[in-house]
Amino acid sequence: MIRAKIARDQAGAGSRVVTVLVLWPSLRAGVEVRCYAPIEPEVEPAEDQDGEADQTVPALAPGYSPPVAAAPSPDIEGINHVLHAARTDVATRGLIRAVADDPRTALTALIARLFTVLVAGGGDARSESALAITVSPFAPAGGRVIESLDGDVRERLDGRRGVWEASGETVIAWVHSLAHDDRMALLAELTAVSLDLREERTTLIRRAARAEAAELAVLCRAEITRHWTPDAPFLQPHSKPLLLGMLADMGAADDRAGALKKTELVDWVAEQAAARVWAPASLSWTASSAPYENGDETDGGAGDEARDDEAGDGDPPGGERADGAGAFVVTPAGAVALGHPAA
Repeated sequence: MIRAKIARDQAGAGSRVVTVLVLWPSLRAGVEVRCYAPIEPEVEPAEDQDGEADQTVPALAPGYSPPVAAAPSPDIEGINHVLHAARTDVATRGLIRAVADDPRTALTALIARLFTVLVAGGGDARSESALAITVSPFAPAGGRVIESLDGDVRERLDGRRGVWEASGETVIAWVHSLAHDDRMALLAELTAVSLDLREERTTLIRRAARAEAAELAVLCRAEITRHWTPDAPFLQPHSKPLLLGMLADMGAADDRAGALKKTELVDWVAEQAAARVWAPASLSWTASSAPYENGDETDGGAGDEARDDEAGDGDPPGGERADGAGAFVVTPAGAVALGHPAA
């Protein structure tokens, strides 16, 4: 189970080394395995020959050297810089027209570029590609992979990377040889993994990006509950009032839920959401925001921790509290039956 979890988390993420494993009690699966890797250091961009900074990218998988297509030799004998720039300028315009008149080749070029940057791990610098398209995958610092959502897409791409490496072809040749349906599916996966709508603070609302997301959600009929409902890692940062508000919104309000400890309430909300196939309206780009979203979205501070008797120094990586994780776990249903919070 641990090996499978590590392989899934690493899929499509450059096979980062897992340095910390946390086994966490789970009412849904018995035990939940959480993987953590060290934050990759910022790499200073290298400068190209023109003095412009190029964005660096992760290296290819060790032991694999992709084939390189033959490149035409430049005709620079007796040519100065100005004339060479003029020639390559006109040659670029000629290729622009040719590609624009051949949609299949244009689609191949786009997919190959996305695959090279997002999956193959190379060619991100502008000088290393014929296409001046830059893109980066959604990878927030310290973020986790949700298996049934972005984890599934990353796993698909990791499988495609293996197929490409086994083919022995360049990316462009391999993409062009794919059947149309496979090529379109690859394009969808690459486009999807490059989506980034994360907002770091409530004062940094990206309204234009949200508007685009709303349009995309309507076009693809997005509904997050088809694949996922709120789980413990998502619910843990919410305060108890917000968790109780979620129960009310999903029609599962119970006065006894307020007597539960924070960790028990988190598991209870996760169970109720799964049973009702429910998720907060804030996770849908087409639905209006729920009332509780306007409140404090963090774990209410020291006062709230004192009321919940959750303060401690033994917090595991990721910010989750460690209380309740022991030889046994009292379920929310059992705690409610007892009529008081479980010890």
